Parts: sequence; structure tokens; C-alpha cells
Amino acid sequence: MSLVPVLELARSQGTVYIRIVGSGNMRMCPTFYDVSRRMVNEGYKKFIIDLKDCTGMDSTFMGTLVEIATLSPPPQEALMVINPGKRNHSLLESVGLTEVINVKPGRTRIPPVEVEVIRDTATPHDRRIALARRAHENLIRVDKRNEAKFGQFLKTLIRELGG
Repeated sequence: MSLVPVLELARSQGTVYIRIVGSGNMRMCPTFYDVSRRMVNEGYKKFIIDLKDCTGMDSTFMGTLVEIATLSPPPQEALMVINPGKRNHSLLESVGLTEVINVKPGRTRIPPVEVEVIRDTATPHDRRIALARRAHENLIRVDKRNEAKFGQFLKTLIRELGG
């Protein structure tokens, strides 16, 4: 398994399948978001995010999941997270995401599909920070209790972006 997170992408019948390999973190979020946005622009409406090989997630990644779900509303129908494992499921639950996106616990078998491996691209620091800001705003919007968890961090990001 690569130390640098990668996305494995497959498409079929209006659905995009993305497997996160490695850590779902702030570093890979711009690539994750850009690929998802491109798929919506190409007409895809549903996303299946497979966390089977995801070694962990940070708050920016979880907030980006919310943003991807809203690219093609309604979020409960647009995005499904599969194979989260106990730890990742607990993380999603802790920020209230299991209430707004479809998270399927347990194991889901995926038929063999040809995947395109997408590696993280170099993203300017300011763009990465702007995406982290939106991700944390999403988490607070989803569950007001997240303001206590991420409010100070969000204020720091806003200061770094100059307002």
C-alpha cells in the first residue's frame, strides 16, 4: 500500500466508484474533490466511496465527503460510503455524517472493475486551505456540536486566508 494516498476510480451506468487507498486526509482532498466535480460535469449523479483500504480520515476529508454529496443532491441518494470498518465508521458517526450521508457498515463486495489510479496532484497551499475551510464549515452545518470540535481551527483557517 502506498504511503501517499491514491484514489482508484471506476465508472458505470451513471455511478462513480472511488476507493480511497491510504489515508483520507487534507493532502488528497483537492484531488478527490476535483475528480468528483469532473465526474458530475460529465453527467455522473451517484458516488460510491469505498473505504476498505482507507487507513484513517481527518476532518477535512470528512467535510469534503459532505461537499461531494452536495454536488449532485439529494445527498442521501448521491453518495454512499461502503466498507468503512469500525474505526472509520466511528469517525463518521462522531461528526454526524451518518445522519446526512448513506454509510453502509459491514463488508460490501465489489465486482471486479477496471480502475484508473489517480495520484495526488500538487495543489497550491491557499487552495488546500480554502477547501479545508469549506470542509469544516460543512461539518458544522451538518451537526452544530462540531463547532465545539472545529470552531477554533476554522477561525485559524479564516485568518490564514485573510478573512
